[in-house]
Amino acid sequence: MTKLYLAPMEGLTYVEYRQAYHRYFPDFDLYFTPFAAPGRYHVRDFSTREKRDIDGESNAGMHLAVQLLTKDPDACASLIRELASAGYEEVNINLGCPSPTVTAKGRGAGMLKSPDALDAFLEDVFMQTEGAGIRISVKTRVGYESAQELPALMDVFNRYPLSQLIVHPRTGRQGYDGRPDLDAFACALSRSRCPVAYNGDIRTAQDFRNLKERFPDVPAVMLGRGVLADPWLPEKIRAAESGRPWDDPGEEVRKAQLRSFHDAVFSNYLEAFDCKNGVVDRMKELWGWMGQALPGHEKELKAIRKARRLPDYRAAVRVLLS
Repeated sequence: MTKLYLAPMEGLTYVEYRQAYHRYFPDFDLYFTPFAAPGRYHVRDFSTREKRDIDGESNAGMHLAVQLLTKDPDACASLIRELASAGYEEVNINLGCPSPTVTAKGRGAGMLKSPDALDAFLEDVFMQTEGAGIRISVKTRVGYESAQELPALMDVFNRYPLSQLIVHPRTGRQGYDGRPDLDAFACALSRSRCPVAYNGDIRTAQDFRNLKERFPDVPAVMLGRGVLADPWLPEKIRAAESGRPWDDPGEEVRKAQLRSFHDAVFSNYLEAFDCKNGVVDRMKELWGWMGQALPGHEKELKAIRKARRLPDYRAAVRVLLS
């Protein structure tokens, strides 16, 4: 069976979300944390938010990969060694974030602009972490300006013992616009010396089937916005891969399951954040995706979007999920 990963999505898939999903929906094979901020050399210097997100007890029962975003090889290596000593299973280096505020500083997908500089970075990181006993993977785009940059990037990646390469087949310049370049993904798959996982626009079980028809040997697929919009997507994918229809329990059962999931996320946010109105904003951002799981309820979802205060939000959700 194809392994399924939960993508790291800034502001959305923090530990509060992962805990609730892990409890109420079929498990992912691997959960990725949203990237830890750059400029840290030691875990003790992480922000309160970052420490909570990678806390072992809070992530109990989940296979976890900690994602790092930095162009400083010394900082990256220092953190990898500390995370290895603390018993973490995998560190993922972010070469995929397309945000202009990130790439302008040469981080994330901005590191793809210079294969030579990327090579020097990875060489330094792997030299300093040799024997650390932790898997090191990379999440990447197929280039910054163009997928024509990919062969040179693959030459760099193939010089190092990566545990896996997670490829989002768009360029850094594209961001999330346009269609994924499956020809570029085919190039990465054929050239890579390590396992290659796919990431990008898997929103339905049919999307997954289409991908596997073209790339039957892909060992893992990362799900992001698709699972935010449809928490049952991994269940549907596993059913499709087994050659059976998804056993839809019906809207009332789905509502009850979604209510339990929502209440767990909501409770986690109330515990984690002091600003109660900030919690409402975070939940409304999640509903911007999750509302797609309940078609035909636009009036109730509109009331959630309009809620400003905690009591108004609670009342709107109660109507939707009653």
